[in-house]
Amino acid sequence: MHWLRKSPEQMKLTSSDPAEVLVWLEERLKENPPLDGYQHEPSWLDAARESLARFPGDVVWGFYTVGQQYRAIAAVSCPRTFNATSETLPPCPLGQPAA
Repeated sequence: MHWLRKSPEQMKLTSSDPAEVLVWLEERLKENPPLDGYQHEPSWLDAARESLARFPGDVVWGFYTVGQQYRAIAAVSCPRTFNATSETLPPCPLGQPAA
């Protein structure tokens, strides 16, 4: 849930359309190809498509790039409908109340 605590400047997209989120994720992969090769892109996007089809379906990727930099990319569902901790849920960037 720490992703929802990021400042608005760190959030690059807000969308309720899974197809738009998939395009955004694909663009991030093209900009920052994983070190072990870009050939894994279809399977990464297939897994993201499956996750986004379920709500809340988050997609969180972390990998080293060809340039040896670590990238963390996330698409986080909001409002949160599940809270596995007793932590207070942060507000959604879209202004929707947390469940």
